[in-house]
Amino acid sequence: MKSFFAGIFIALLLTGCASLSEKKKERTLEQATIIYERSIRWGDFATAASFQRREGAATQPAVLPGNVSVTSYQQVNSRILADGNEVKITVRIDYYNSDTLKVVTLTDEQAWKYYPDETAWYITTPLPAFR
Repeated sequence: MKSFFAGIFIALLLTGCASLSEKKKERTLEQATIIYERSIRWGDFATAASFQRREGAATQPAVLPGNVSVTSYQQVNSRILADGNEVKITVRIDYYNSDTLKVVTLTDEQAWKYYPDETAWYITTPLPAFR
């Protein structure tokens, strides 16, 4: 009987550890996307580009056009893919273009991937294309 309860205790302990690991992974994603958002909003593309990992593709230059000011950055949708290591996020970005004197809205479809070796999330899609 003792071994039965010991088995249940170990199973619960392992389940709890998995839950803690998943929560840490979620917190890491949340922190990464917040820093990324702030970087885009304040025109710090160098910091935003530091979250970029595009396998087999050149990274985009970390330069925000001087005629652009981001006025709004809003996450519209997100979904976790089946393996839990990839997330698709849709963001609506409003920005002011001083050359055209217009506020422009773009939809940024982001793909984030978790790298367990680094315990970090990276964006695998290009940085937003401000025009």
